[in-house]
Amino acid sequence: MILIFSNSQYWEDRLLKAKALGLNTIQTYVPWNLHEPAPGKLVFEGFANIEAFLNLCHKHGLLVMIRPGPYICGGYISYSLNVPFTQFIRELQL
Repeated sequence: MILIFSNSQYWEDRLLKAKALGLNTIQTYVPWNLHEPAPGKLVFEGFANIEAFLNLCHKHGLLVMIRPGPYICGGYISYSLNVPFTQFIRELQL
């Protein structure tokens, strides 16, 4: 079940429905451009409030698999990276 980009007012309802179906783990993407739409501008409110989402999952005893990155879904790319991807990965490993 992937809830990213959905209206946060529906999160708890959807999590409860997933649990009622017998699911014990929720998987969600965390695209960087959602939280950093422009370099240096961080957003963690509304449907970008990952902390609130994780707290809801914990409240209902659900595990979470987070899939962060500039590259998700085999082709979704965050806002234009100013460096080649290989350089970007090297910098992450510092």
